[in-house]
Amino acid sequence: MRGAGAGPVDAYRLVGEDGFLRRWTQSIPLPDKTQWRDPDMASTYALMGLASDPESYLRRPVEARIPLCYWPESLRLSHGERLWDPAAVRVPVLAIRGARDFWSRPEGLAFVKHAYVNAPRVDTLTIPDGTHLLFLDRPERGRTRFIQGVLSFLADE
Repeated sequence: MRGAGAGPVDAYRLVGEDGFLRRWTQSIPLPDKTQWRDPDMASTYALMGLASDPESYLRRPVEARIPLCYWPESLRLSHGERLWDPAAVRVPVLAIRGARDFWSRPEGLAFVKHAYVNAPRVDTLTIPDGTHLLFLDRPERGRTRFIQGVLSFLADE
């Protein structure tokens, strides 16, 4: 597989328990990460990630294969090329991002708002201080607002 303007892209990457948490940890602005996320939630998330690969526990160190199928599209998007036409979407759209998300950008929400021209409804929501994993953050750090946003969107449909 090749990305736009880049070399070959592997089919997957290997991630250990710490790898599932690293970017999330970096996006939390508090020294005590437990004030932002429940340690049991973080541990369960990482362990579930490892369990998603039936061969992860055969490797030393224990690592799960994470598919990189999203990577070629991301590379193309960064060069202004899309693999799909948003005008083909004809259902309601909800796009949510956390303001502290390491992956999404405000420009992405602006794109969604204007590119889905045939969607009967396009809603966007930025959750202040929400991380990429805001649905796992403590309720007051983004999870409640995320759930409320989804439920509100669905209730209006």
